[in-house]
Amino acid sequence: MKDRKLRIFHTADIHLDTPFSRLDLRKGEARRNDLRATFTAMMLYVRRMEVDIVLLAGDLFDDGSATRETVDLMIREFEGAKRCKFIIAPGNHDPISQGSVYASKKFPDNVYIFKDTKLSRFEFPDLGTDVYGWAFTTPALTENPLIGAETEQNGRTKLLCAHCDTTSPISRYCPVSEGDIVRAGFDYAALGHIHKKGEIKRVDNVRYGYSGAPEGRSFDECGVLGAYLIDIGYNGECECDFVPFSRRRYEIAECDLTGALTLEEAREKVNALIEAKKYAGDTILRLVLTGAVSPEISFDGFPEAAQKLFDLEVRDKTVPTFDGDRLERDITIRGALYRTLLPELTSADEETRRTAADALRYGLATLNGTVPGEF
Repeated sequence: MKDRKLRIFHTADIHLDTPFSRLDLRKGEARRNDLRATFTAMMLYVRRMEVDIVLLAGDLFDDGSATRETVDLMIREFEGAKRCKFIIAPGNHDPISQGSVYASKKFPDNVYIFKDTKLSRFEFPDLGTDVYGWAFTTPALTENPLIGAETEQNGRTKLLCAHCDTTSPISRYCPVSEGDIVRAGFDYAALGHIHKKGEIKRVDNVRYGYSGAPEGRSFDECGVLGAYLIDIGYNGECECDFVPFSRRRYEIAECDLTGALTLEEAREKVNALIEAKKYAGDTILRLVLTGAVSPEISFDGFPEAAQKLFDLEVRDKTVPTFDGDRLERDITIRGALYRTLLPELTSADEETRRTAADALRYGLATLNGTVPGEF
């Protein structure tokens, strides 16, 4: 925007020092490093793009404490962008309190932190801008700071930096309605708390939205994530551009194994899916196996697929196919197992049928010297 008046960078929910307890120690540390690297990459972008104001809308840290290494990194990055003003609105994961990082560490002069649950503002006459916001002081904030709130009509650009929940009027995480934001008359409202990438909405001249987390941390945060670069012009126009930053992505994919007679055939189907989806070393994949397969296949791992990815989680939701006539005539323990489970296998209740089918699969696989579902 050639006539831009103000350049803003909007991010939230970075959750530095997330433990990543589901992963092993090595991968967990790699993911914590990913979060730090993503934060560093965003700060480099802020400097390169000559951003005026960075709005950090809550949950910068995963909890109220953080490692010294992470805090020192963050402060160095803030100090390295002296011309930029950083506004922090502590969220429910990193509330400001006596022992929190925000209260115990000295931040550079270009960092401004909201400290109260009530609406307040920082004034920047040199930028013709006021930034409004509030802070969580405990992990919950049930009151709405925007009820009855009005921005001062002083000719300045009015921004909101806030951690809040616009999805429920009874949320424990600061219930704020979209109508509240519009009525207050902000030029741009940078929101945090919802981790999925959101679209920036517009009502009249008010723009607002969630940036989402810049780096996914679970299968609730799939795909490529990032932050928003906002340009506000002298004519009041506003351009909002999504900028991807995530180093790795969580993905969920189903693989239909219907017709697979052997573990090798199942692996071929899985490998073909990964190749078609272009999943690679940046991908953390939850693979959901579906379809009807032979009960004698033991899904004891997909090493070739796992080697291509950062991490692989497999969920077996296949259903077994049985040659009932053959098993019913079988005079061995395999046939006895089938005949014992037959009433449940033919039950009118779907859950009963599934449980019995799983029992039969495990039993047949065990008799073959293997156990299905171990990865």
